[in-house]
Amino acid sequence: MKRQLIPVLLGSLLGIATATANAAPVELNVSAWKGGAAEPAAVPELIAKFEKENPDIKIKFDYIARNDTTTILSSRLQGGSAPDVMMVDRPLMRQWASAGQLLDLSGDPAIGRLSADVKPLAQVGGKTFMMPMEIVGIGMFANMDLLKKAGVEHVPTTIGEMKATCGKLRAAGITPLLLPAKDGWAPAMLALSMGLAPSVKANPAFVSEVVSGKQKFSASPNFKQAIASVKELAEAKCFDPKLNVGIDPWGLGLTEFTAGRVAMMPQGAWSIQKMTVDGKAVNFAFAPLPGLDGGKASGIDLLGTAWAVNASTKNATAAKRWVQFWTKDENLGKFLQAEAAFSPFVDGAIRLPKSAQLYADARKAGNTVPHPKGDVSAAFIQEMQKSMTAYLLNINQDSTAVLARWDNAPQQQ
Repeated sequence: MKRQLIPVLLGSLLGIATATANAAPVELNVSAWKGGAAEPAAVPELIAKFEKENPDIKIKFDYIARNDTTTILSSRLQGGSAPDVMMVDRPLMRQWASAGQLLDLSGDPAIGRLSADVKPLAQVGGKTFMMPMEIVGIGMFANMDLLKKAGVEHVPTTIGEMKATCGKLRAAGITPLLLPAKDGWAPAMLALSMGLAPSVKANPAFVSEVVSGKQKFSASPNFKQAIASVKELAEAKCFDPKLNVGIDPWGLGLTEFTAGRVAMMPQGAWSIQKMTVDGKAVNFAFAPLPGLDGGKASGIDLLGTAWAVNASTKNATAAKRWVQFWTKDENLGKFLQAEAAFSPFVDGAIRLPKSAQLYADARKAGNTVPHPKGDVSAAFIQEMQKSMTAYLLNINQDSTAVLARWDNAPQQQ
């Protein structure tokens, strides 16, 4: 009897093993606003690598633009048809985690490797709901060939140096500064950086106190000086305020800079990969934004993209493997190199190009400030940008009136 059972058992085990080997891989639906044709960011390459290392998982990738992600995925989460894994940022994470729609990732060992300043930004109520992927700098692009042509040896670090540099560039027939203000983003980032750097240095709780109503932008000497400094740059003929209101920072602004028709422009490091024209790289530096006179140049560190897992996913194990794959420096590094971004992990290697060394030096020296995105409301950020567009249309406005619009906007999410 035993001899008869052995072949039967072996046949059953072989059948189970064969069925397992031939089983269709798990289809893991992943959505992101990186990875499309316009900004691949090494995502297609990393998907291929993940699938090779995890043959039992097949990635179904959906490109969804950031603005569409808010509306489309919020609706799909409500309807129970959202992707298993979603690219998020801090505002999206806070919105969906608060609604109980994201999986708690607190048990992932990589959470302990996050930088001390990054870890709390991934949390709601002490639980971690997203795995950060990058810290992206917002600073100043400077065409070094144009600066050299005007006899300028380094990227200006203060408003006073900016005005002096603008004079030399104008004398050489070069447009000094582009401050694209169609959506108000560029002048808003310049003013925010100038005001926030000395304010946070003096009081690390400044942003939270503004959100709680304890502090007001309109009562801050630093922010008053920051808004007034934008006017000083206009009066020094660094830029034409009304002309810049018609320029989009993401389209025409980048085109004008890469074409060599302007010497300096505020932008994010995510645009570094676009600094090539007809196969020829623009000779530029990515530097911190100029600071108030008497201070130092400062950049804005934006906690960028992250991965979050749908709380209703039926593929939680596969989803966690995807997230863990991205926490390995050998994988995340490819994305960071494409994005010209810093790693959120303490043991992450720095892969920024040489063109971003000035910004990297400023960050290492502690001369950058966190972007308040996620602490302040989206409505506040929109109002801040709109107010700066209005300011450029009437540069003689009192700085207190501009900042009053910031104070009157909803601060909290």
